[in-house]
Amino acid sequence: MGQYGIRVNSINPGHVDTDMLGNEFVWKLFRPDLEKPTKDDVVGSFTGTNLLPIPWMQAQDISNAILYLVSDAGRYATGTTMLLDSGFLAKS
Repeated sequence: MGQYGIRVNSINPGHVDTDMLGNEFVWKLFRPDLEKPTKDDVVGSFTGTNLLPIPWMQAQDISNAILYLVSDAGRYATGTTMLLDSGFLAKS
């Protein structure tokens, strides 16, 4: 698409603190030993999956990457995959 001046990039996030992750169904997957796990109960489990010592990122962290790509600073980025996963894949 570059020949038409169209840039194509992707952002591939890891754990992000949103409703998709922050719910009892997901928490039970990480803590099946608890009948009603809470967010506090799964912090250690999520942290353990990442190379960086954090359980999850905030949505703002992903938005900042998008802002870079659409800004003048990222105007020449094309065909890239930006992996924002706190080291999840590097640890695997």
